[in-house]
Amino acid sequence: MRGSATIAVLATVTGLLVGPGARAGSTQTCLGKTATLVAGAQQHDVEGTVGPDVIVALTGGVHVDALGGDDTICVTDGRVAAGDGNDAVLATTPARHSTYADLGPGDDSFVGGPGADTVDVGVVSSSPGGDASAGADVILTGGGRDQVRSGGFTDSNGAPVEPNRDRVDLGNGTNSINLSLPPGSDADISGVLGSKSSLQFQSVGGDFTFDLANGQVMRDGLTVARIGSFRSLQLDLAGQGSVHLLGTAHRDVVQTFAAQVSANLAAGRDILNVLFPSDIASKNEIDGGPGRDSLGINTESTALTADLEAGWLLLDKPGTSIQFAMSGVENIGAHVARAHIHGDGHRNVLVTTGCPARIDGAGGRDVLVYNRDGNCGAVLTGGPGRDRLIGGIGNDRLIGGRGNDFANGWTGSADVCRVEVEKNCDR
Repeated sequence: MRGSATIAVLATVTGLLVGPGARAGSTQTCLGKTATLVAGAQQHDVEGTVGPDVIVALTGGVHVDALGGDDTICVTDGRVAAGDGNDAVLATTPARHSTYADLGPGDDSFVGGPGADTVDVGVVSSSPGGDASAGADVILTGGGRDQVRSGGFTDSNGAPVEPNRDRVDLGNGTNSINLSLPPGSDADISGVLGSKSSLQFQSVGGDFTFDLANGQVMRDGLTVARIGSFRSLQLDLAGQGSVHLLGTAHRDVVQTFAAQVSANLAAGRDILNVLFPSDIASKNEIDGGPGRDSLGINTESTALTADLEAGWLLLDKPGTSIQFAMSGVENIGAHVARAHIHGDGHRNVLVTTGCPARIDGAGGRDVLVYNRDGNCGAVLTGGPGRDRLIGGIGNDRLIGGRGNDFANGWTGSADVCRVEVEKNCDR
């Protein structure tokens, strides 16, 4: 990891803990420092001083409130509120145990263990101004199922007010990180990331480029973070700003909530889910690249019209138009008010909840699905190829066309099926 020299920590905590409560002058050590407070074997609450403390609290499930000062804290598991100051926390969290740490303001460090470590997600936050820690923090979570929030204090509107200068190594295991990158940030997020690790990014607007292949995030043309590989990413810009996404040669799973989106997903069986505010007009571009790629649209107050063969998609409501130029997209899932989707000559999986809806598969072995609850119907037309047509709860028309097609009318009372093999069809 970049900056690994700053993150490497060697710690030895030895000896037996005795006595009913915390005591001063102990020979116990924490990160090479002689302890000033040592928790007794049955002590579950430890409070530091407003000055620098060296706290050893190895009781299972301990709760440490270090208060102010540049503190050094060693625990096995439990909760830690480091408070103000440049603090260092070592949590040797065993497997099947957990540690929750709020590092507080200051340039802090945290080293976790094989268990589940949660750092700066507000579970024990006592710091003013927000849940996440201010300052340039160095966080190494180790193994286990870990969660980290990386970013500075927030203002009254929830927007970060200082650059993110954290260095975070998530280690191995299934991990997640909640990341914010205000202007001027220089963050480093890395680790041996598991196949199920996820990144949740939050910002109030801004123009961002996520170059997943090169592990780089840019804001307004300037690099603000270096990131590792994640199985899934949620990029939430509060429906404002723009996201430009560059994919990898592997499977990318990304969800966006921004006013404008452009994506070049490269190779792999990628999934891009797009949420839009329905009252902001925009022009967007999606290039799925090689592989079978899927586009999800979620804007339930608008009407969708899409033509994969012609390479365009339109979301429309009175006074607002959201346009897409598309290529390399084989599958669409649309949670919208109304829908008309036309496929292409390849195999398409086309799904909608629009009311009403029409889906034309065109060529290829298509799967067309009307996934709507309620009394509303759809017209699904397969076209050439061996198609599967699945209706909804209402009364649908399922027309296979040429090819050996299958249709399931589902629960409608007057479904019309024109296919070779049918199920739950009424006429």
